[in-house]
Amino acid sequence: MNAQRGISTGRSVLMLDTACLDDVEQASASGLLAGITTNPSLLRKEGEALVHQLRAIFAASQGPVFFQPTEADTNAAREQLAHARALHPDRVRAKLPLAE
Repeated sequence: MNAQRGISTGRSVLMLDTACLDDVEQASASGLLAGITTNPSLLRKEGEALVHQLRAIFAASQGPVFFQPTEADTNAAREQLAHARALHPDRVRAKLPLAE
């Protein structure tokens, strides 16, 4: 996977599943990190405003950020994803759950 584009190249990559900024910074510094994945539980656990968390993750990493909206309502989740994409359109990827 190309870390900049999120395109599969048949190689294994390291994706960090977290919203913890310290973890993102440490993993990014290693040079091995291809991207970040988040989920509502991880985002809520950090206790920060969502926009602040995403901006900090973008600043601390370079690859794509797979963002799963924290809103359960479909329209609200779409709106939240649009706001996330507006922060960094070329790096935000939608991450959607298969089941509730």
